[in-house]
Amino acid sequence: MSLSDADMLEAWALLPDLIGVATGFVPGANVAGAGIGAVGSAMNFGAGVKRDGLDWGDVGSLALNLGMDALTLVPGVGSTVKLGAKLPKLLKVIPTLARIAGLYGGA
Repeated sequence: MSLSDADMLEAWALLPDLIGVATGFVPGANVAGAGIGAVGSAMNFGAGVKRDGLDWGDVGSLALNLGMDALTLVPGVGSTVKLGAKLPKLLKVIPTLARIAGLYGGA
């Protein structure tokens, strides 16, 4: 079982997304959280383009994700909204993470 480059990029994009959400709850770290979240948004955009080429869906997703990253600038409230919005994406990537674990966990 092999993963595409887009699958790997999408899985790795979870890391800055989760860090960005977490830092939004730390007083004074919301600006860093927005920047880190924007990195995850750019990685997700790259994964979408790698998967099926550039289309308007990729552009719309990027705009929405960057908007959610900007919400992180609002202490507490923005991170809560962003966490709720990122949860479906996390659930979507779980099968990819399970495949990664199977690839690297087995002998």
